[in-house]
Amino acid sequence: MRLTVLTFVFLLAACATPAPVLEPPPPPPVEEAPAFSAAVTRDGKVQGTGLMVGEIQATFAGGADGAVLFVGAGADSTRLFRLDGSGLAQVHAVAGSAVYTAVWSPDGDLASFGHYKPAGNASPGRPAMGAGDIFVLDGSETARVGCSASRAVLAWAPNGQLLVRNTNNLYVVTRDGCDTAATVDARRMHGLTVSPDAARLAFVHRELEYNRATRAYEPDSTFRLTDLDGGNPKTIVSFRYHPKRLAWRPDGAELAFDATATEEAGRAISIFDVASGTTAFLHPPATDRDEFGPVWAPDGAKIAYLRGDEGGDFSVWVRSFATTFPEGLPESDGSKIIGWVDGTAVAYQRPNGEVAAYDLASRETTELGSADAVIRVVRHH
Repeated sequence: MRLTVLTFVFLLAACATPAPVLEPPPPPPVEEAPAFSAAVTRDGKVQGTGLMVGEIQATFAGGADGAVLFVGAGADSTRLFRLDGSGLAQVHAVAGSAVYTAVWSPDGDLASFGHYKPAGNASPGRPAMGAGDIFVLDGSETARVGCSASRAVLAWAPNGQLLVRNTNNLYVVTRDGCDTAATVDARRMHGLTVSPDAARLAFVHRELEYNRATRAYEPDSTFRLTDLDGGNPKTIVSFRYHPKRLAWRPDGAELAFDATATEEAGRAISIFDVASGTTAFLHPPATDRDEFGPVWAPDGAKIAYLRGDEGGDFSVWVRSFATTFPEGLPESDGSKIIGWVDGTAVAYQRPNGEVAAYDLASRETTELGSADAVIRVVRHH
């Protein structure tokens, strides 16, 4: 009887104990999406696709919605690829070694590209163009422009005309049929660059001048500007300033380059105003540093550049024209500038291959991993 009573009491106590409350497990932490991402190659492959593209030789940005054309060189061929929001696709290929050039139409919907076989140099610093052709790319479809002699395409003008060239001459031609509107002798043009609005050419003009004192011809070079058809030539600076690394403001209104003002001073960035014809330094030339390699922001309100010793001890800096003082980017020693992502962010690659994007507005650096080559960097909104 006692056993029965104890058992009954125990059962009553058990029934009186509340059942444990089962709480659902906490949700996994939500990882914040990165502000930027980069399309890069490692060991010749585009990461995330597994596609082998080889060594990246050139990239051509400017397509609608961030589309980019780029050139990959392998052991037996050279290929042109397109990367856009829908993925990566091969556009064209040439057996063996080749040089590709490409430009986007002003609205970024179409592109024109040319290719040629390298054939040595026609003269020092002037490559000779072998067999090749010029095409227009519409989506995934290509069509010949119809140029019989030209091999490279340099610009797409707002009126639809293309600026193309061969070894010796530039031609302004129609997109369909390659009818010639203008011809320019390019044999003395070195380091040629075209303004973004396809209105002007900037280049180093090299000429042999007769020196009466020595009774010999001596090379003389000047930094010049002309219209697209070669008209209205202007001398910007003498070549004794050794101008290098020409960079157009996106609207074509100004041209930046670095030069040596005096033998005592380092290299300094100079900006030429096309409308006024005047030139001014970004910062006064200094004896203790070089400033070189200017890269304009898309809005033309800032310039990124390298500051330090041109021989290798330098870092990435940015100067906004709304302020007086430049800003150095963190952990950018020895880095090369990849380019502006947008109006407030700069992408750069460190000597060890690591890629980073720095946002000037938030003062934050986004690490994007290591790469052999960078095809593009984009911001995620």
